[in-house]
Amino acid sequence: MSMLLHDAGPLKRFLREQNNQRRLNLNKLVIIGNDMGATLAAAWGNRDWTPMPGSPPPARDTKVVVLISPRDEPPIQQALESRAFQGNVDFLSLVGRLNGEKYEEAQSLRTRFFGRNPETTDLGLESRFPVLGYQTERQGGDLLGIAEWRAAETIADFIEQRLGERRPAEIRWRMLPM
Repeated sequence: MSMLLHDAGPLKRFLREQNNQRRLNLNKLVIIGNDMGATLAAAWGNRDWTPMPGSPPPARDTKVVVLISPRDEPPIQQALESRAFQGNVDFLSLVGRLNGEKYEEAQSLRTRFFGRNPETTDLGLESRFPVLGYQTERQGGDLLGIAEWRAAETIADFIEQRLGERRPAEIRWRMLPM
């Protein structure tokens, strides 16, 4: 996983160039990952918020992470347990509920995120980390392909809502160092 994150350096440089040309606002970064990509998404976001010894201060660009059929494995577990990451990034997880193992993994990750302070009620999309379980065994990108489930629209609405809740200073465009 660390090699994948290391290899993401050129992508981050490209995004910074695009930001500095005002083609995008990197300060509103949303990362969406599917299956193993969900692990990479969480790890990237965590690295974006966590100070690393001997490195410049973290960029803190990531604001929302969407995990589609995530795997409950060490890199994503570590990311979700990071205090800096927990308090600053909004999460959404989508999973096929009828695949008991995948649904349990998604719920386990949500529990790991909340740690000792779990939400006591199901707040749906108002949760800090909603897990949407669809009545299917399908997983990953297959969840996005069924029109009546409106999964893609749900993701877009969640992102729009969560970015809209942020203070303007948190998402204002800014020139970034190269």
